[in-house]
Amino acid sequence: MNITTDYIAIARELIDLQQRLQADLPYHINLVDAIGADENANSRILAGILSYHDKAGYYNVMKAFAKHFFGDTILAEMIEKPIIVTEQLIRNDKRIDIYVHEPGKYAIILENKVMDAPEQPHQLANYIEGINDFGFANEQIFIGYLPRNDETQPSDNSWTNRKGTSYRDEFQPRFCNISFRDGILSWLKNTTFPADDTTMLQQSIAVYTDYLEGQFGFRPNEHYIEMRTDEYIANKLNLTDNPEDNLQRTMDAVAELEKLKKELTRINLTAAHAILSQWLERAKSSFPLLPWEDRSQSTQFPSIGFPVTYTEYTRAFKVFIQIDTWHNYVYYGIYLAETENMPFAEAREVLKNTLDGIDKFTCSSSAKMLFAYTDVPEGYSRFIALTKTILKAFP
Repeated sequence: MNITTDYIAIARELIDLQQRLQADLPYHINLVDAIGADENANSRILAGILSYHDKAGYYNVMKAFAKHFFGDTILAEMIEKPIIVTEQLIRNDKRIDIYVHEPGKYAIILENKVMDAPEQPHQLANYIEGINDFGFANEQIFIGYLPRNDETQPSDNSWTNRKGTSYRDEFQPRFCNISFRDGILSWLKNTTFPADDTTMLQQSIAVYTDYLEGQFGFRPNEHYIEMRTDEYIANKLNLTDNPEDNLQRTMDAVAELEKLKKELTRINLTAAHAILSQWLERAKSSFPLLPWEDRSQSTQFPSIGFPVTYTEYTRAFKVFIQIDTWHNYVYYGIYLAETENMPFAEAREVLKNTLDGIDKFTCSSSAKMLFAYTDVPEGYSRFIALTKTILKAFP
């Protein structure tokens, strides 16, 4: 098979087939889909489900969650009157997505990565030390890491503080990787939750479960698309009734695709460097007085942008456009992680009214940014539109 032509042609034909099949599916609506749920909204929904308690004040959903994911620890037994909040503020203006605790007993950190938000330096270590400030010893702290799928794990850097101390080994007995696809969704579908008088819990779980199934292509109607996709690929790879032969053919195809992906990723990065350099020159020509920052040649997340001064903050936030060549994302927005002394909550509040009506910006508390995805042809114009908006609001 000629990998430079056949596989690309197959991919394009497959996308076209799936789009046509999707258009033919029966009517389906989910309110979470319709309204739109970013990382913070997912945190609020999950926290709301975990907060359920019956008339006697028994938090059986939270207890079931702790027992299911943290196993035979004493955590589930300790849960009586949990305090469950989202975006818990800790030291250095960091925020924990979902924070569950009872004073003097236990603290649970739930880090939400459902939207694949990038890790921040020393993220879990910062959270642990931030909870220490609230009077909890390390042995009282439990961590649930909630990525999109099981393949994502916290990095060594996330576990290590700025002094080089790693918490990874110490926290392994009290750590659980709980992916939304393979953990949360399965738990919601397969757990028998208590009946409540209003049925609100069951309705909320049903809507959120359907939303997650849609996120991962698990809805029953979408299974039909999967079957047709399998038929198409089987035909293209000449698969037969012989499983050994099929395995070898698919393994060879995956190996060839990996080679192709490696070369395309290299070319992709070179192209990203070139286009960001061009965009930067155009932007400098249009806005020569701005303090442009050039990271267009970065090997991981190349970007360009400029810091914005607001009142006493010389770097209140940064306007940027960035290309993630690993996941093929182009996104732009406001980066707050470089804020000097300006609290994240204050910066977000200042920007909220400014950004309304410009784009549907996603707010990521953990990544400390407001961002929106775009495609390459629209990237520069959207970035410049945002630049003009910011300069008008913060002259």
